[in-house]
Amino acid sequence: MQLLNVSDQIVLSYHFYTPVEFCLHNGRYDFTLKYPGYIGGKYWDRKALKESMKYMNYFSKKYNLPVFIGEFGAGLGSGESALRWVNDTVSLFEEYGFHWTYTVYKSPYPDMCGLYYLPEESPWIMMLNNISNIVCEKYKNITEIRKEELIEIINTINIRNIIKLTKYLRTEEHLMHKELLNILKQ
Repeated sequence: MQLLNVSDQIVLSYHFYTPVEFCLHNGRYDFTLKYPGYIGGKYWDRKALKESMKYMNYFSKKYNLPVFIGEFGAGLGSGESALRWVNDTVSLFEEYGFHWTYTVYKSPYPDMCGLYYLPEESPWIMMLNNISNIVCEKYKNITEIRKEELIEIINTINIRNIIKLTKYLRTEEHLMHKELLNILKQ
């Protein structure tokens, strides 16, 4: 059997939340952490971040593969500290030639690592809460009225293309997505 050469279709993909104590709350909310500074018992600055990225760069060069940082963000960093961390991190990604996306740019809630977040009374948050309240019910227990409400919400925000995307993303295998898609197809 001959294997296809797919090396031009492979990307090294990473999430970058380093140092984790500064980037992810994991149930801890310490917004006093400063960058650069001592975080988790170690001094973190641009040099330390660069050191933490060396293996990503090594594998990229060794196998001649591009790097895509699918997620990174400074969830617990606040103000100037978060900005300095983001600036150092992005400058290093650019220096290494990594591709990247920031997570989360606009968060529905203040504790979800977003650079911006919307107030609870915003239409977007109210819509998200409506969907969450409906979707979290067991589907077999959703009444016809609730199904209609869910469909109306989904149609209002125009996300019917999710059905098409699932063929490529294979999310139809995920139970919640499968059940939601069944409701959408009705």
